[in-house]
Amino acid sequence: MNINTSKFKNIINKAIKACSNNKLFPLTSLVSVNVFGDGFCGLVTYDSTNLLSVGDYGVYEVSNNDYTDGLVLEAVVSASQLCALVNKLSIPTINFAIKDGNLVVTSGRNSYKLPMFYEEGAVVQFPVIDIDVSNADSTTVNVDSLKLALKH
Repeated sequence: MNINTSKFKNIINKAIKACSNNKLFPLTSLVSVNVFGDGFCGLVTYDSTNLLSVGDYGVYEVSNNDYTDGLVLEAVVSASQLCALVNKLSIPTINFAIKDGNLVVTSGRNSYKLPMFYEEGAVVQFPVIDIDVSNADSTTVNVDSLKLALKH
């Protein structure tokens, strides 16, 4: 499957900020890559306190032959390895495939294998945080204050 490199770089660089690489809690150094048939790619990272989910449409280049509504690819790999690899690539599109328990990233003539992480025979699952915002109070936040908070 062809992935738009610049859009994927954008979301992986946001997602990597929620990885703490805590040696006692291995889940904090992983990223979950979920690619859907409509062109949406979502990344989930976790630092044992905060769960960050980022995504964008148009990351996966959908052709008319392979359009589907569901999940096309699901992989959980080392966040730092994937981020470092993708940030070094300069080709406009890269290819993702799953082979022999690895996420294979192909860029031009080069292929890179990133080991996937499994738990009890299935891909590692991140915690599901369900927040009911239907009864939540709302407030107004200054945009500059929000930008400052997000930066730090």
